[in-house]
Amino acid sequence: MNQETRPQSRREFWRDHIERSQNENGSDRAYCEMHGLSAATFSNYKKKLGFTPKKKRPNRNEFVQVETKLAVSEGARTLPDARWLAEFVIAIDRQQ
Repeated sequence: MNQETRPQSRREFWRDHIERSQNENGSDRAYCEMHGLSAATFSNYKKKLGFTPKKKRPNRNEFVQVETKLAVSEGARTLPDARWLAEFVIAIDRQQ
């Protein structure tokens, strides 16, 4: 194998793995562990080949301020319907 074809095949090897990892939900480290790859080398080739980093998922532990308005008089404190609440939570989760 000559010097010119060897780096090309390495680049194609890493490009293929990086592209496949982009379609998975897990981290790059998890992908590398699953496929027996060096995470450091994976990261280096990702930078070298110009791939953008995956978008980080929002931290689910962050608090968001919510302002509530009572539909009934100020003294009445009732919980919302369970089905409505579930649909509301799912809708909020989809927006993040």
